[in-house]
Amino acid sequence: YNKDKKKWERKKTVKTNSATITGLSSATSYDVKIRAYNSKDPKTVYGEFSSVAVMATKPEKIKSVEVTAYTSSTASIKWNKVPRVTGYYIYIGKTENSKASIKYEKKYFTKNTSYKIEGLDSCRYYSFRILPQYKGADSKNYYGESGRSALVFTPIAKVSSFKITETTNKTATVTWKAQSGVTGYYLYSRKKGISSATLVATVPASAITSPVLGL
Repeated sequence: YNKDKKKWERKKTVKTNSATITGLSSATSYDVKIRAYNSKDPKTVYGEFSSVAVMATKPEKIKSVEVTAYTSSTASIKWNKVPRVTGYYIYIGKTENSKASIKYEKKYFTKNTSYKIEGLDSCRYYSFRILPQYKGADSKNYYGESGRSALVFTPIAKVSSFKITETTNKTATVTWKAQSGVTGYYLYSRKKGISSATLVATVPASAITSPVLGL
């Protein structure tokens, strides 16, 4: 049934009990019916139409995904518009190694062609895939292919909760909030009035005690 022309159109004539209909539009719902015919008589005779079946086609696949901006905890992504879809599902995968296989997880749904993702971990590789969805007139969801993906490495976040917990006449004990994904920390100090700072300690991420700096 052609909803634009508001009339039924004959799409195919077959002599078997199955057929593949071509020339359809993506992400579109169709009404379909069939009837038998007999052309052996002087004129072609038609049987009654079958009941109407409702069907829908899948959306086109995503052709481009890109990261437009990112921080240590956020990433903004955009992708090409797919015609006639209901919306888009955003799948996210993360890993510490860009060459490792990535397992994707469905996270967000949007009707737009861009999205800002928050709450990411710093110092991680993130990959994003978009899956277009179309809800057909038969109340079923149809999905296109994700096509391409976009990869980004979130930078190391600024050290937080840094404080001096104890001092003596020669030392200072410092603490901060540990970060995941980092190898370690460089600690610098300078005396008041001195412009340049000096590296005074290298602390591995595995350290569980607060370093004591000799002053």
